[in-house]
Amino acid sequence: MATFAIWYSEVETFKGYFEAETEEQALELIEKVRDGIIDYTDIEGWESYVADYSLDVDPGTLKPVN
Repeated sequence: MATFAIWYSEVETFKGYFEAETEEQALELIEKVRDGIIDYTDIEGWESYVADYSLDVDPGTLKPVN
């Protein structure tokens, strides 16, 4: 049996929920996450779920592996 390699990419898109006193505070928290100052799991009440998933397989990259 032969072995083959192929390039592919997976994308998971999440929707997150969290708690904040105001919309301004919520925006500040998200900006801190974006800037790497805090992790999203540090935000109070953080919950999320996978909202979308896609798989892109490129048949043109199929090559045998020696």
